[in-house]
Amino acid sequence: MAMAVAVLAVAALALAGAASAAGAGPGAEAARVAAALMDPQAPLPWRAAGLASLSRLPAWGEMGLSENCTRDLLQMAYSFGNGSAWAIKMFDASTKIPDGLLGGHLVHLGNFDECLSVRRGEGDGSPGFDGQHCLVAFSAKLSGGEEELGAQEDLDEWQTLLHAVQSSLVLHGRTQRVEEARDIPESGALVSMLSYIPIQLAWCTPSTCTPQDLETVALAAVNLTSLKATATVDPAKCHTHVGKTLRGVDVFAICLLAVFIACAAASTVYDVLTEQQDQRRPLFLTFSIYSNWSKLIAVTNGANQLTCLNGIRTISMCWVIIAHVYGMLALMPTVNILLFAKDFIESFKRLVITNGSLSVDSFFVMSGLLLSFLFLKEVERTNRFDVVKFYVHRYVRLTPAVAILVLMSVTLLGYAGTGPLWDSQYDPLRRACEKNWWTNFLYINNYVHSDEMCLGHTWYLAVDMQLYWLSPLVLLPLWKLPKRIALLWVSFLMLIGWAISFTVVYLKELSPSFVAGGDLQRTDTMKYYYWTTHTRYVPWLMGVVLGYILQEARKKKPEFPKWTIALAWVMSTALMMTALNAAYPFQQMTWVYSRVEAAFWLSLFRAMWSLGLGWIIFACDQGHAGIVNKILSWNFFQPLARLSYGLYLMHIPILTLFSGVVQSPMYLADVTIIPYFFGVLLMTLAWTIPMVLLFESPIILIEKSIFAGNLWRQREQPGEYRTIENPSVGEGGSSQA
Repeated sequence: MAMAVAVLAVAALALAGAASAAGAGPGAEAARVAAALMDPQAPLPWRAAGLASLSRLPAWGEMGLSENCTRDLLQMAYSFGNGSAWAIKMFDASTKIPDGLLGGHLVHLGNFDECLSVRRGEGDGSPGFDGQHCLVAFSAKLSGGEEELGAQEDLDEWQTLLHAVQSSLVLHGRTQRVEEARDIPESGALVSMLSYIPIQLAWCTPSTCTPQDLETVALAAVNLTSLKATATVDPAKCHTHVGKTLRGVDVFAICLLAVFIACAAASTVYDVLTEQQDQRRPLFLTFSIYSNWSKLIAVTNGANQLTCLNGIRTISMCWVIIAHVYGMLALMPTVNILLFAKDFIESFKRLVITNGSLSVDSFFVMSGLLLSFLFLKEVERTNRFDVVKFYVHRYVRLTPAVAILVLMSVTLLGYAGTGPLWDSQYDPLRRACEKNWWTNFLYINNYVHSDEMCLGHTWYLAVDMQLYWLSPLVLLPLWKLPKRIALLWVSFLMLIGWAISFTVVYLKELSPSFVAGGDLQRTDTMKYYYWTTHTRYVPWLMGVVLGYILQEARKKKPEFPKWTIALAWVMSTALMMTALNAAYPFQQMTWVYSRVEAAFWLSLFRAMWSLGLGWIIFACDQGHAGIVNKILSWNFFQPLARLSYGLYLMHIPILTLFSGVVQSPMYLADVTIIPYFFGVLLMTLAWTIPMVLLFESPIILIEKSIFAGNLWRQREQPGEYRTIENPSVGEGGSSQA
């Protein structure tokens, strides 16, 4: 273990006193630095840093650093020895010898704001520089058992640590290394961790030093040890106080936002001033904050509404967000990821998080249900299928909000935060959207460039839209064909869906759990199973059938004996609990992969969940759900359900913002994560409401008015713009997850 800790200690010392160490060599400047470092009045940590490596690091000239960096690092070291405030701030803002490594305290951020506040003016031959905050990543190479255990009685503790390392690798997306880590001697667990999850140390340096300069110094420090290790400096993790310059697309986004705000202000004034007058043009009211807010918070309970969907939609949306919060926090700086990871992955009680993708299937069920329910209701009323309206309405309903989100994500979001991890967290999102934004507008991003998807959570919208495009293949038979033939056709499609899922999982050897299997296997699971329409449509199809059943039940309510209803509740609960919890064995490190088990599980468990949820919806609608229906139909859920689409779109950019601005590590525990979740939820709500009022609601109203032919009608009918349909049955089934 000593060797592993040595590289960390030397690295930290090198970062604290790199200028002094590198200055060892001939020349008056190096001698002056050395003298300052060995001054008994100098702070002990600084003297220790210099003395520990002064005579061992190569001469500065041999390291190939730039002239400016050489000069300013030496000046920083000398000024620190003389007690200059700016140099002390730079040292204070840098990482010292790390603590908590064995618990998973792997990212040490120093003091970001203090470092960036440093301004070194001209003098002593230097044109001056600013403080630059960089993260240096150290990765140890496996030493193949070179470590000394030290004491035999420590073996059990090291075995526990090794298991925690393996769990942490899974949470950090490095699961391809788990099998290798299993073969490492127990005493090499720390080295294993350093190899796959690098330790990152903050270094406050002169802005004249490039990432390559800093990497060279760090590597020189590492080379003092016999442990094989690497040191890298990602340019995205180096920051100065210099702000960003507005680009043309940023200016366009600001102007567009200003136009919408101006329209909202004018429309609201028009709405308020003409409220008591008879002549009102609907077009001028579409952007009114007053009217749109009234519709957003309105509570309506009509006989034909499926009010239980409000609760299911809201709860499912919160489930999606909290699952993503847990996933995001696992990749953020923490002090105890190793201690938390093993318990999290192998814990039975946290299956609700690790199996949180079932919330998406709830949305698929609701989407299919609302689509068939509304379609059959409409065609029975009009006896015609308006193909143009069918497709245009759906595209206009979803796309404007997506377009605004993509535009704001690549422009204004970049100015919303700063921090040591900001560029590394935000830049991948920005680059993916700048490159592949068009796939989102065509709703093909789950198949085209899915490995670099713009706003990765929008895969669901692509699947949902593709199913909508194909839905007439199911809806028209349900409308035109005899009931038995139509249901046989749908059943056949379900069997095909199960067969496709089984075959894909079996042939590709996909993982039955998102926290099991190798990294490549996990990536393939997302690409070939999780994001693809042909493997995810069965829950949606079950929702379509449920909508058909509910429509038929509205015509003639079926009667069931009480024992049948009780049995249905028991079976529904059993199905949903099995789907949620039966994946537990797959998440254990001792589970041996089986293609057959994985294929059966992935092809069936989502259908089990959907079938159980289908009964709950049916029971609520038919009056067999009692207190369950009262809870799910609570009026409080109606406004939140109307916001669910916006919440879904906005929560990932908000999570990116939260993770990018972090400047200190977090202690992972349920009691600290839950408040974090509520913070993310409230912030997402704060961003979603303006987006809905400014963009989503006005565009939907314009589209509805165009199809209704009343865009320029002058007289408003009583209550027409003061009420709103229940969105669960009023927006064409626009559920999302």
